Parts: sequence; structure tokens; C-alpha cells
Amino acid sequence: MSKVIKGIVIAAAILVASPFLFAALPAGLISAAAFVSAVNAMALGAFLSGISAQLAGGVPRQSATVEYSGTVEPRRIIYGQILAAGMNAIPPVTSGTNNKFLHQVSVLAGHQVTAITDVYFNQDLISSVSIGSVTGSSTDGAVSSGTYSGKAWIRRYLGTSTQAADYILDTALSIWTSSHQGKGVAYVAVQYAYDETVYKTGKPEVKALVQGKKCYDPRLDTSPGANPTNSSYIAYTSNPALCLIDYITDNTVGMGEATSRIDWAMVVTAANICDENVTVPDGFGGSTTQKRYTCNVALYTTNAYEDNISTLVGTMLGSCLYSGGRWRIKAGAWETATFQIADSNVVGNGIEVATAYPYKDRYNGIRGSFIDPNNNWQATEFPAISNSAYVSTDGEAVFKDVQLAACTNVYEAQRGAILLTRKSRNGTLVNVSCDMSLFKVRPGETGIATITELGWASQLVRCEGWKFNPGGYVDLVLREENSSDWNDPILTDYTSPTIITNPTQVYFTPDAPSGLASTATNRGPNLTWTAPTLMPVGAVYEVWEYTASTPFSSATKVWEGVSNSAVIPKTDTTVRYYWVRVRMPDGTMGPTYPSSTGVAGAGAYIGTTDIDAGAVTNVQITNVSSTSAFYTSPTYNLSAAETVEITVMFTLSVTTFVAADTLRIDVSFSGSGSASGPLHPVYQVPNANAQQINYSVTLTTTGGGPWSFQIVTQYFNGSNAMSLSGLMIRVTEIKR
Repeated sequence: MSKVIKGIVIAAAILVASPFLFAALPAGLISAAAFVSAVNAMALGAFLSGISAQLAGGVPRQSATVEYSGTVEPRRIIYGQILAAGMNAIPPVTSGTNNKFLHQVSVLAGHQVTAITDVYFNQDLISSVSIGSVTGSSTDGAVSSGTYSGKAWIRRYLGTSTQAADYILDTALSIWTSSHQGKGVAYVAVQYAYDETVYKTGKPEVKALVQGKKCYDPRLDTSPGANPTNSSYIAYTSNPALCLIDYITDNTVGMGEATSRIDWAMVVTAANICDENVTVPDGFGGSTTQKRYTCNVALYTTNAYEDNISTLVGTMLGSCLYSGGRWRIKAGAWETATFQIADSNVVGNGIEVATAYPYKDRYNGIRGSFIDPNNNWQATEFPAISNSAYVSTDGEAVFKDVQLAACTNVYEAQRGAILLTRKSRNGTLVNVSCDMSLFKVRPGETGIATITELGWASQLVRCEGWKFNPGGYVDLVLREENSSDWNDPILTDYTSPTIITNPTQVYFTPDAPSGLASTATNRGPNLTWTAPTLMPVGAVYEVWEYTASTPFSSATKVWEGVSNSAVIPKTDTTVRYYWVRVRMPDGTMGPTYPSSTGVAGAGAYIGTTDIDAGAVTNVQITNVSSTSAFYTSPTYNLSAAETVEITVMFTLSVTTFVAADTLRIDVSFSGSGSASGPLHPVYQVPNANAQQINYSVTLTTTGGGPWSFQIVTQYFNGSNAMSLSGLMIRVTEIKR
């Protein structure tokens, strides 16, 4: 048989096969000392500390919820449903203008999985319905709601044999081509858009909720084991018996055993036991049902086969044995006795007895942790299980600590702990030499023993070890068993955990400003407001504008800054409405002021005050020859019979000139009414040095507005053009 040492029972939840169990024991008579030391150390260690693999602390496993990187990492195997971080398949790499986008590829499993649903960025849930589908476009996997809307694109690949290369990676990165398809590899690809508010702590830790391997279910087949590769009989499952057989027979990530070496009838029996409904509390004073055993776990291909099998068998408190050319599995449950031992069957070396567990293996309570989906899939303590009668008998409370890393239900965890606590009472272990009529007894089977020397009359026992002795008899290791040990707990045996709402990250919400008011100016409405009592460092004000007094939801942001006043530039006197609020550095918004109807505000005509900053305009004109250069101002509203003074500053450099070169400046009005004043002043260019010219012109308007003025510059020397460079026109002041 490939990859398997014949005759070895995989030490899992119950058993160790006799060749392993008695490897160190001499043939013939077994001394009491050898029996106690060897049998207790090995059989007890495999059974008691291994009735669940977790009783021995569990098989060490790499955390599945922490991102990691490497070049020779093992493939991960996922059975059932877990929350998994992945292995980074590429280093952090960016693309886009100014490296706007960051890319990550996280490998979740080394095989095809059933589904990848919700995704977590740190502790922030991004529900599956908020993640776009993959169609081969730039919008693949776009997050459509929540904090990361428009800031992340999550593409989920199940590892199918037909999946194509990721479009976004193939388009954005030279290191990713159409050949990078990841067939047989389940992964997520994430693109992050730079945003210092959304990703204020850097790239988040990415985890995904994964439904693992699909497994063959012989109960669906025309005959158990007849068509184990037929997709009609392969489906997602968390049944431990089906997961175990899948691992034993899988040729890629498992042991690769032939399906002909499986005892399919035993698989069906074990799978049915796992799927039995058990009554448990519903957490609200009533009851509900759940499957007896489930398996939700991540394994690694570099683990020893027996370690992975031990983990899977431990999830159903069962056993796994290779015997008679077949893999035989059992789920933890009481079964009818299949053999009998009487005084007449005892031969050879007789009987050796260990009446109690070694002190270090004694316990009367179980405490530990399981994986809680209601606590963001974190390891969570389940209510400790203790039996007061056992504590009274033992004289003290002694707990066994366990980690049920494949269990995702608090009641399933408690039920397993209750069964394990009951098993702590079965301390009598017997090695008995029997005649060949008991040759066919297999480890894991239950029987009835009547042995006068032990005071056993129809005592229920379970075989924990078997060895053929060349003297013509078999040595059996038997432990006391009680059928009631496997009874389901009643509702009152369970403790419903206190429902604690997970803490929600709450950001500070600033108070609203107050006293928003508007004063009309020729530049537009001048808004002022009173700061809130606490204005955090880094926070800014936002001013929003709308053409009607409600609703705020239709308003547009027109200004932001740290000052508690703002002029909103306008060239008309139309009334608009305004709101102000505070925005925190993390993006949290405070309430608006006013809370409903906006404050009216508008610009004004030019009045008796100076028009300064709003009228200052810089225009750069270079390499002007004979063509006139124009600067036209914004439109200003002037009342009737306004007199305005326009001050203009020119900065220029002359590249070629003659003494007669002149610069002509025209300042004119356009609009209704008329204007008068020195509209055509002439300035003679003195030399080729850079110089600054200040010129003022006063104009008087008649009639109503609105008005605009225009500045025209022309350069000429008779009929010859002169060449100017670096000409800047700046209107520095307009006043009445």
C-alpha cells in the first residue's frame, strides 16, 4: 500500500493498533511493570489524551488567519468553512499614475474550493453582495458599498480547471501574464486605490470566508464506493467522516490511497452518525437542533499524515484503523457489542491490570476554546465543563485544557467536552491473553467481558489494542466502557453563553459649527460662522451650496479650509443657500449647520469699498509681436452713474526696440450705458531692461449694469512691430 505503513492504527480519537502499541513489549509473559508503563504510556496516551486530538493540546498547526509570505510554503487544505488569510504570491507592487494602485495576490488553498464569500479588511466586513463579479474588465470585483466603495477591487478565484488569468493584474502589471491562471489554486486578488483617509493605517490584513473542498459522499452513489470520481456524488460538506476519507484518497493534497482500500460501509455508518441531529439550546430559552459532528479546519500538506488524520478523526471523537487491507473509520458513538470474552477464553500470559489513570492524566473537567463565527471567527473560550460528582470523588477540580480549532459552534464544543469528561472515569485498563476465537476482534470494537478474576460480569469493554502472539493466542487491551458515556447531553447540561455585542469601532464625531451668516460683497457672499467648542487638529470645515433652501442632500461642496470664514466667488447677485460642517481627518463628518434650511447668501454690486483680492488677476502673455494682446476681466455689476478707478500693473521685457517704440494701453467698458475717461493712454518703451509700469485710469459709467472692462495692449513703432516677452498684466485694484 502506498504512503501507509500496514498494521498501524492512526492514533486519533480512540485507538492505536497493536503492532505500534506493543512494539516495545517482549513476547510471551508481560510483566506488570512493563504492562503498566508501556500500556498506560502508549494506550492511555493515544486513547485518553487522544479521544480528541485536542486533549493532547491538538496537532500544532500554522494559523490560518494571518497573512504570510514565502517561496517554499506548503499547500493548505480546507475542509468545511473557515476564515482564512493567505500566502502573498507576489510582493507589494503598484501601478497607475503616481503609483495610485497597490496590488496583492493572496493564496487561500492549494485546491479548488466551493466558495469564497465575505472578505475582511482587518476587522471590517465586506459582505459578498458588495463585491462585484469577475467578467474580465477593469471593474472586476469592485466594492460597491461601505468604506471601501470605489477604493478596492476584490477578485475571488475558486481554483477551477477553467479559470482565466486575472484581467486587472494582466493589464496593470508586466509580471502577470495570461499564463498566470492559478488553476487548482484558490486565491483572491485585491487592488487598492490610494486614499490616506480610507487606508490611514496602511494596507489592511485580508481574510476571506472560504467553503472548502467538495468531497465524495458514498451515500449518494448507486452503491457506496462505486463511483467516487463522479461529480454527481461530490459536494461541499463539513461531515468529518467524508472529509477524512477525502484526505486519505486525494491524489494531489492527500495520501493518495486507492479507493478500493476503503471500507465504504463503515464510512456510510460514520457519516450518518456525524449528520445525526442533536437537540441544543437556541440561546433564547428554547431549543434547536444541529449536526452531531462537524469539521471546519485548515491542514497543510507538509504535516505528517498521521497528524492530519488525527485532527480530522478528533473532530468526530472517532477512530481510524488500517486493518485487513482496508481503511476503517468510526465516529464517536455507542455501538452494539460485537464480541464476548469469558473465563474460558483466557489463556497464555493471563491478565494484567491497571486500575486507574496515571496521576498526570487524571481530570474531571474540560475547558478550552473554539472558533466563534459570531466573534469574527476568533478563538473564543467555551463555558468550562465540570462534573461535581467527579470533583468530589477526586478531591479536587482538575481541568484538561483543549483547543478545538476545528469546531465552530459553542454547543458542539460543550458537547464534546461533556463526552470527554465522562471518559475520564473509565480508568481500568486490562491486557488479557485470549484464545484464537477472538482473533477477529479489531481495535475500536465493543464487547462484553465476564472475567471472574476481575470481578467482571457482563462488563462492557472497548478494545484499544490487538496483537497476535506467536504462542498461538492474541493479546487484547480492553478498557471499561459505559454505553451512557455516549448519551447526548440534555438541555440543562449546556450553558448558553452571554450574548455580547462585538465592540464597534466608533470614531469621534465633532459638533456642528454655529451662527452661520452671510454678508454680500462684490466678490460674492462672505460667509462666517462660530467654531465648535472642540475643533480637533487636522479637521477642516466644508461649505456646501444649493440653489434652494432644502434639501442639503442636493447641495454641492464649494469650499473647504481651516478658517471660520470664506468668500464664495460670484459675479452675479443671485441668492443661493449655504451649510457648513466639520470633517475629521479619518473622514468622519459632523452634523451640518443649519440642520435643515440653508442660510441665504449672494454677491453685491460694486459699492463704496475697495475691490481688492477678488479683482486681482494675473495674465501672462509671452512673445507678443504686432498682434494685439487682450485681457478681458470678469463681469462686475455696477450701479448707475458709477465712477471706478482701475489700476493696472505691467511687467515686461523688451527684446528688440528702437527709440520710437511705444506701448499703447486701452481700457474700455462693455455693457449697457456708456463710459468716459482716458481710454487710450500711450507709454513709450525706454529700453530693453525688464521694467514695471503702473498705470491708473478713471472711468465714469452711466446707466445700469452689469459691466465688464477690457484691457488691450498694442506695441508698435510706426509700421514696424516690436517684440516683447514676459508681459504680465495684473489688475491690482478697482475702487469707486
